[in-house]
Amino acid sequence: MKNNYDNIYNYFENIDSADTLYSICSELNSYNGYLGDSMPYLMDEFEELFTNWSPLEAIERAYYGYSYNPFFDESKGLPREEFNPNNYYFSFNGYGNLISISKYDLGEYLYDYVDDGFIESLWTNIDYLSLPTELESLLRETFEGEADENV
Repeated sequence: MKNNYDNIYNYFENIDSADTLYSICSELNSYNGYLGDSMPYLMDEFEELFTNWSPLEAIERAYYGYSYNPFFDESKGLPREEFNPNNYYFSFNGYGNLISISKYDLGEYLYDYVDDGFIESLWTNIDYLSLPTELESLLRETFEGEADENV
């Protein structure tokens, strides 16, 4: 059975603000840890999260980290921009190094995680999440419609 999440993808593509997407991702991540360490934190929370790290460890993670840029093209062989502590958000890459994310790039960063698994996780946990009404309606329409078609 092929899924048809086009309406939900359209919702996320046309979302009114990065703050709304951040709120949805944060809600899901708080409930089941879907984004894990990829979930952005406010840069103001930096010190709270690094209380168990030595200063050298924090510096190394920033040194080997980078600043997220949605237009970065690895095939061009250019180096990534350095981690920027002046950005509003930070996250971790797969190696545990820091990624700084500007408030202007937050939506693009989070949208990279919107896939079928993300949508299905929203649906699976819909009764436990506080989601925007329009998104909740689209999820119910999509998934309850699929269930009706399979009867």
